[in-house]
Amino acid sequence: MEVIELRILYFSAMNINLLELSGVAKKIIAQCNAFREQCGENNVYLASFDENNNFVIRGKDYYHDIKYKKSNRRQLRLSRIYPNLAQVIDELSIDVVYFRAYNLTFQTIKLFKKIKSFHVKIYMEIPTYPFWKEKRFSIINNLKRRKIVLAASETASMILYGATTLTLKKYIDVIVTFSNIKSLWGIPVLGISNGYDFENTLVSKKNINQDSKYHLLVVASIRRNHGIDRIIESIYQFRKDTGINKFVLHVVGTGDALDELKNQVRSMKDYSDSIIFHGAKYGHDLESVYDISDVGISALGFHRFNVGYISPLKSKEYFAKGLPCVGTENEEDIIFSSAKKYFFTVSADDSNIDMNKLLDFCKEMESIPDINNKIHITTKEIFDWRVIMKLVVDSMKE
Repeated sequence: MEVIELRILYFSAMNINLLELSGVAKKIIAQCNAFREQCGENNVYLASFDENNNFVIRGKDYYHDIKYKKSNRRQLRLSRIYPNLAQVIDELSIDVVYFRAYNLTFQTIKLFKKIKSFHVKIYMEIPTYPFWKEKRFSIINNLKRRKIVLAASETASMILYGATTLTLKKYIDVIVTFSNIKSLWGIPVLGISNGYDFENTLVSKKNINQDSKYHLLVVASIRRNHGIDRIIESIYQFRKDTGINKFVLHVVGTGDALDELKNQVRSMKDYSDSIIFHGAKYGHDLESVYDISDVGISALGFHRFNVGYISPLKSKEYFAKGLPCVGTENEEDIIFSSAKKYFFTVSADDSNIDMNKLLDFCKEMESIPDINNKIHITTKEIFDWRVIMKLVVDSMKE
């Protein structure tokens, strides 16, 4: 691969512990590694909080700890870091800042203004757009739970974010998002797919299940936008109506919607053995669940937040593991690619899933020799972060 000499600083407001990476942190590290392969090992830096709330800038043979007065409030911490961060960007002769958007404030705008004074390009990634309806739901939910202070804080954050977008076009060169829109707030949009680090992912070693059932898998932070209730209800209705017990759903993870799902399963009574809640699993324990799974379940509920085009990280993770996947018609980056043959498409609404058709899909996937490796190899050419971030680098060098 041709190396493009660009000096890039990747900014994230997340806490990134290199020894214990969360799902989002793995994505950020994979994006940085893709930048390094294409722009030079010594030319890419990651700026983020570490596990101890130190704000550090890390590169090959480079480490800089920005000292600041600590605070429990992330926004206050960031406002104290930004002046020194701008100075480091200048000292490192950065060409492009890749800014993974957090809650924007006027302090963020001041940072952008300072960065632009160094004639540096700014690419801003918005991981979840559009997000307004989801944020409104969170505020309403907190009000229902009498979490008034948290609801007020989220409301203020939304208002502030909206106000800052009015001036973003002065400073942001390109917005990167998992969307098919062409511009946002007067700024050109580079639409990309979510990706995964295929190179460093073990392909699932499918064990033959002794129960002659198809094992479906959800690995996620359990929230309403995942729509797991849809697949649970569909399995229940299919088994109740037909008497056929052919599906087991494994739910791995924790989150806000987990209790609601457990209540839903309890109401299934005699059919509740079709759903297994594993809680959070990591490492070998997680691999063991993957190895008994036939099909992964992607996000089935984004329509609830009025989101059209989506590109969930989860479907790419299943592909990297070599699993076929169930997802909605709004995952257009899959539907209009060669990965479609491994993707069972359902409607983007709250209707039940046609489990007879899903059963046929499972049988078809089962009939393909060496299916796990075939899926991994085919989809790697489309959704590996090295492939996706090349689009970003090509845009940066223009």
